[in-house]
Amino acid sequence: MKQLAKLGAALLAAVTLAVIPTRSAPGNGANTHWERGSFYVDNFGFFIPCLDETVLFSGNVLYKRHTVTTPSGNTSYKYQLLPQTPNIEPFIGIGELSGDVYYYQNGHPFNESFHLAAGETLSVHVRELYESDEGVRFEGIVTLHVTVNANGDLVVDRFAFDGFECK
Repeated sequence: MKQLAKLGAALLAAVTLAVIPTRSAPGNGANTHWERGSFYVDNFGFFIPCLDETVLFSGNVLYKRHTVTTPSGNTSYKYQLLPQTPNIEPFIGIGELSGDVYYYQNGHPFNESFHLAAGETLSVHVRELYESDEGVRFEGIVTLHVTVNANGDLVVDRFAFDGFECK
């Protein structure tokens, strides 16, 4: 889960830094940009103590992001991991020993809105719920902390993997 959190945070940082606003909104001189995309997670394995086995995670993660930059250089982001729906490949975990398949239960999208400028921070707490066809459920819990330094450079300070809880 820690590797998955690092991957997600690195992708969030990369996606955040990669966008160059391309359209001007009328009247206020702000630039706005919408982006939709995905990234693939392939076989990241984590030992889950409450299941007493390693679970390998894989699947496509869809996202969309809206960036607004003002003429004074302030930037605001809205980042959304889109919900798991029946018409896309499911994000799953497979028990390495048991072969049990756990499906990511994301009935609602993950939304994060933040304003990031020099000297500001962002903290995100994520709880990912997975459930097997037999009704076995577990949550992976991660905290991410991001800081922008005085030069406006995005710096990831801390990933805290808070563990797994079986339900």
